[in-house]
Amino acid sequence: MTTLGLDVGATTIKGAAVDDDGMILARHTEYTPSEGTSREIEDAIVRCLEILRDEVPTARAVGLAAAGWIGADRRSVIFSANFPSWREEPLVEQLEARSGLPVVLENDANAAAWGEFRFGAGAGTNSMAAITLGSGVGGALVVNGALVRGFQGAAGEIGHSVMITDGYPCNCGRHGCMENYVSGRSINRRALPVLGDADLYALARAGDERALELYTQFGGYLGRGLANVAMLVNPERVVVSGGVAEAFDLFVEPAMAAMRAELGPAWQALAPTFAVGMLGSDAGRLGAADLARSAVTH
Repeated sequence: MTTLGLDVGATTIKGAAVDDDGMILARHTEYTPSEGTSREIEDAIVRCLEILRDEVPTARAVGLAAAGWIGADRRSVIFSANFPSWREEPLVEQLEARSGLPVVLENDANAAAWGEFRFGAGAGTNSMAAITLGSGVGGALVVNGALVRGFQGAAGEIGHSVMITDGYPCNCGRHGCMENYVSGRSINRRALPVLGDADLYALARAGDERALELYTQFGGYLGRGLANVAMLVNPERVVVSGGVAEAFDLFVEPAMAAMRAELGPAWQALAPTFAVGMLGSDAGRLGAADLARSAVTH
């Protein structure tokens, strides 16, 4: 069965028509009017849907991945930092009325994690943790083959688990969140007094010892933080995605070592394997399309 998957980001809506095996049959990208009204954003989503349906008219359902807090019933966006007009937004009801297709709504991090679990770096596992290392830190959990959403739909916020008591202040209002130690912003903050305005990644690839040490420290923080995830949900694999993941080989060994040290001798067997995400910008739309397929067929 063919379904449509749309990943609604702050700048673009990335859409695809996807078959049962995760093969993309058609793609379309639409610019997102993120500062627009709810109706203007909805119009852009519908345009993307209509163009994909013109190319693949057999599509039977729509999966929509959106950044923000998705309601527990997965029919509305409670809050989205990307879209100021989305507050208690009944998105599913509106899009179903305009498209005539069933619509499944999911948090974008969850959708991307599901894409990797089904078709990417997590394929073949039973339980997986996904962490996206960009300017911030996103997270999602798959346990025993199912997404973990939590009572209010807000589970999996790995980036806002507190790692260091009374640590750096976070934009969320807390202190010491993991996001402040393993995001792109955090490593750049630590690099500035050491390297100035030089390109950290380029220097590390060139073998600069100062840059390599910064990635070693980064891996140490990542492993310490993910040790808590290992204890809580016991994933078989951690899939790392996002812009910082281009340096995966520079920090993965320190991360694994720090995780084992944090778990200690009694719990080291819980340490999961690490893998870099395989799907890139397709992860969200693939995951959304597959979630829509599952909802329709079950």
